[in-house]
Amino acid sequence: MKKKNRFSLILIFIFIISVSISSLCLPDNTSAETVTDLSDRKYEQTLIQLLDNAKESIVFLCIA
Repeated sequence: MKKKNRFSLILIFIFIISVSISSLCLPDNTSAETVTDLSDRKYEQTLIQLLDNAKESIVFLCIA
């Protein structure tokens, strides 16, 4: 029983250390994309343009 407890403690310790190190290595901002804010009036026209200029099929799934 003591070996299981010791092994569990070692695994927990290794997990905590690995999570701490990995969180330090991650960059703050990984996205270089920009988002533009659309007002209600611009939204409809922009959506129509996106749908008209789509290069692939767009499928809407509505579940009621």
